[in-house]
Amino acid sequence: MARVETARNRFATSRPPRDRAARSLLSVLVWLTATPLLAAAPDRISVVYSIDSIPFQYTDQNGGPAGIIIDYWKLWSEKTGIGVDFVGATWNETAEITRVTLSRRFPWSTT
Repeated sequence: MARVETARNRFATSRPPRDRAARSLLSVLVWLTATPLLAAAPDRISVVYSIDSIPFQYTDQNGGPAGIIIDYWKLWSEKTGIGVDFVGATWNETAEITRVTLSRRFPWSTT
């Protein structure tokens, strides 16, 4: 008996769309995680923090950075060996500095 070609059995031997999508997603994730490893790590980075967002990030009475987020960055610096320079600014200034920096590094990311 001859087999009749239909759309259903024509694609029965190929991978289901969900399988192809999962493999494609996995490929993209592997590429995205491997790409930063190809770049050289900097010796130091600058982190802009808000000077008045207590208890998350603020400038203490001695004029230094303090707060929960600052503590995380200090721990990150210890673990990675990459130094962190903290730059204090008002909330609006931090947003503007971030926007300008992103537009310089990734021109397509901002409008």
